[in-house]
Amino acid sequence: MKTLYVLRHARAKFSDYGDKNRPLSYDGELEAHKLGKELKARKVNFNHIITSTAKRALQTTDIICHEIANGVAIEFNDNFYTCTTGEAIEILNKTNENIDSLLVVGHNPQWSNLVNVLSGNDRVYLDTCNFVALNFDYNWQQLQPNCCTIDYIILPRYI
Repeated sequence: MKTLYVLRHARAKFSDYGDKNRPLSYDGELEAHKLGKELKARKVNFNHIITSTAKRALQTTDIICHEIANGVAIEFNDNFYTCTTGEAIEILNKTNENIDSLLVVGHNPQWSNLVNVLSGNDRVYLDTCNFVALNFDYNWQQLQPNCCTIDYIILPRYI
């Protein structure tokens, strides 16, 4: 069984630096630390991370990695900033088969759409720093619409 963890970046500031360069807000930093501590308490472990290169996604990834402290490899993907759901699935299809659990960090509406398409659901909306665990019984090349089940969702505001 493979597990795909989908994380929308934490809350960002509005800024004049352009959308891609928006940093996390103070509240965003707090929610990312809260989520990271929850993931550590649940013993959630990923073999690999792919993150968007937008500043808020990078900062979210850094905080999660700091809290979990498992030294996992991080891959930076510029396409995760603006990709469609289909393009995200194509990227995920190229994941090394030795990776059993993968965390992807990105943006809406792509990430909410990705979770809904992969799970055959149409009701999931990822607010900032929401985390979803999806399971599937195939290899990464076979990841496609309707092949995943939602194992759980973590909403930091309720932790």
